[in-house]
Parts: sequence; C-alpha cells; structure tokens
Amino acid sequence: MNNHLNSLQVFGLKLLRGEQEERRRIYQHLHDNLQQMIVAAKMMLQRFHEKNPHPELEEIVQILDQAVAQSRDFSVDIYPPLLFKSGIRSALEWLVQWAQKRHQMTVTFHFNGADQPIAEETGFYILRCIKELLSAAAREGHAEAKLRAGFEAGGDFSIVIQDKKEGFNPTSRAGAQVVALTDRLGMMGGSFAFQSTPGEGTAVVINIPAAILARSPS
Repeated sequence: MNNHLNSLQVFGLKLLRGEQEERRRIYQHLHDNLQQMIVAAKMMLQRFHEKNPHPELEEIVQILDQAVAQSRDFSVDIYPPLLFKSGIRSALEWLVQWAQKRHQMTVTFHFNGADQPIAEETGFYILRCIKELLSAAAREGHAEAKLRAGFEAGGDFSIVIQDKKEGFNPTSRAGAQVVALTDRLGMMGGSFAFQSTPGEGTAVVINIPAAILARSPS
C-alpha cells in the first residue's frame, strides 16, 4: 500500500513538472518573441509618427502599449518567475498584490517563520492552489480574505485561507473548482481540509509534507 502511495506521489510530481515546463516554455516564447516583436513594432511606428504626425498613429501606439502590458500580465499569470528567483514568501506577496489588482480583493497576508528553499514544481503548485482559491473566492463575490502560510516545526508547509463572509456553494463553478483541487493535492501527498457554509464563511487548510517539499520526480 505504501509503495502504491509513493508511486502515486511520484506520478503526481511528474505531472506537475511536465505542466510547469510547458508553462515555462509559453512564458519564454511570450517574453523572448511576441513581446519583443510588439515593442519593436511600436518603436518603429513611433519613429514614423515623429516624422509624419497623425492622430491615428498615436492611437495605434497606445494600442501596442496595451498589448505589451496584457501580454506581460498573461505570461506572469501562467509562470510567475518571482517564485523561482526569490522564494515562496516573495511569490505569495506577489500573489496577494495580484489578487488585489485583478479581483479588487482585500487580502491580509501573514507568513510564519523564515523562508526556506523548496522544489520548484512543488512551489509552483502551492502558488497555483492559492491563486485558484482566491480567484474562486472572487467569483463567489468575496471581497476580503486572510492568507496565512509558513513552515511548521516539523518542516511541513501549511496554508490557511479564510474569509469573513459568504462561503462557497459546492454546486457552483467556483465551489466545484475548489473541491477539484483535493484530488491533485492528494496525488502529491498533501492534504486539503475544506469547510464552507453559505452565509457563515469559508476556511481552507492545505498541508504539504516536508518529505515532498524538496523532492523532484525521478
């Protein structure tokens, strides 16, 4: 039984690694190719506009600026490079700012203890779980949330997300999306506790065992 569970965890981590590598490939393509092409086109158009002023050319430059901004937002959404440069704590701080900007949510964040290195694919999934939960909360109309995360005494990584008001409706799209996270998390070897009652608030507790925090699929 233990061998089966261990094989399942390794398989889950391999799935995460494959998904992460695909997201990294898309991110690099957007950053190194598409965004650079749009910027180059904008610069050429600006030079032409300086010699041949025209209101429509100025409007096109503004549209290209918006295209670059949206492309950058999308690339960071699918593959946040900050996670792999500065650690999980910095990535969660970025995620809180992202949720506040994208969903107009008020998110109170607290990190317990010092930051520690973790496996890239595990950190990627931790970030994705929290992002999905905050997005689901926003779709349910939650305006406020509390996020607590950090390393426990035994080395496990814990995440607690709470809101003060409405709970998730399990039959809604957002509620179903949150519940679906449990299967993927269990495949990795983590645990997911979900308590939600409409009108009474929501509490989601995620635990990632220390054994898989620094583990890469072989």
